[in-house]
Amino acid sequence: SIRLITDWFKKKERTTALGVFMTSVPVSMILAYVFSSWLGVNFGWRFAFFVPSLIMFGVILIFKFTAKDKPQNQDSNSENRKRDVIGLRKAFSSVLTNIDMWKISFTLSCLTFTFWGILMWMPTYIVEKLSLSVENAALLTSVVPLGGLVSRPLAGMITDIIFYKKK
Repeated sequence: SIRLITDWFKKKERTTALGVFMTSVPVSMILAYVFSSWLGVNFGWRFAFFVPSLIMFGVILIFKFTAKDKPQNQDSNSENRKRDVIGLRKAFSSVLTNIDMWKISFTLSCLTFTFWGILMWMPTYIVEKLSLSVENAALLTSVVPLGGLVSRPLAGMITDIIFYKKK
């Protein structure tokens, strides 16, 4: 998916496109909380896992048969692929030897661990301590990722503006 964005968008537009694409994370989280809680309450907990999996399988099939790799169906020749592999090795090498990247990765890991820990624990807390229904707990919990709907595309646009002006 990120590779598709790289192929389909110009350099000066990529982070905006990536930001818009990344809104799929909070949208999916909100839908998962609301839809899965409703399924679980009305049809049993197994349906909360089974039905979203079937929906995702359908989405994967649609994507597989409709997404185009590159604009105008450009084919990569073997020389381009070889160059991509060499570039990927260099990129990995430079990332793995950069101490700042290690610091950023560690910080993001801590943030992610905390964020997901709270999101997984929050519905149970709301049901048990605040005595709300499962559906209401899911609705309250789904408010947390709402910020991502605005912040992700906005961060992409700001990044495009700042870094495109520097070049």
